[in-house]
Amino acid sequence: MSVVFGSARIDEHGKIKGGAAGDQTGREVSTQAYYTSAKGWVGLRAYNSTVANKLAEAMLEACNNNNIGYDQNQRTGVITALLKYGSLKAIAVNTEADCSSLVRACVIQATGIDPGDFTTATEKATLLRTGLFKEVKITKADDCQTGDVLVTKTKGHTVIVTSAPAPLLGRKATVTASVLHVRRGPAKTYAHVRYLHKGDLVTVYDEVSGWGRIGTNEWVSLKYLK
Repeated sequence: MSVVFGSARIDEHGKIKGGAAGDQTGREVSTQAYYTSAKGWVGLRAYNSTVANKLAEAMLEACNNNNIGYDQNQRTGVITALLKYGSLKAIAVNTEADCSSLVRACVIQATGIDPGDFTTATEKATLLRTGLFKEVKITKADDCQTGDVLVTKTKGHTVIVTSAPAPLLGRKATVTASVLHVRRGPAKTYAHVRYLHKGDLVTVYDEVSGWGRIGTNEWVSLKYLK
């Protein structure tokens, strides 16, 4: 499974303001494959996995509802419509959102809590204040989990991860490499401890930057676990 984002992106004219209400192209609010941002991503991850899944579901509902389009001038229309119809899927009138107001709408639907209005410049602080999220490091697709909210480090764009491979944390995994180094820490620079071999089973207790802890001071690269 690849990592997929959902977001409010741009209007039917390729502009941020002035388009007609609703999604005129089917791409104003839509999903797209993971991509890096020149501004860098900040990740906000729900403490509760049920909330995370509901965030992803809410964003997918918005992406699949062509009544929701993009326009910064009418960005709060999606909030009004959500409160009226009860879900992003059920919105039955043409309305508009921008990337941050759509994330706000997804948070409302997933949690019943309105964090208040925010832009991408204030999103991180606003969502952390709810107590629902923690900040996580996102530098590549493998860092993402379903339901993560990503926002650029400076004013720009925000998305929700609608699908990502399930994390190995707390689960049994199989070694896929012929020979796999076990190291004392989560990087190649740490000392070698022992070897694992293809087909060996391990349990991943922690994950850090693409490495998994399989025992006390024992780490392996997650690239070679399945």
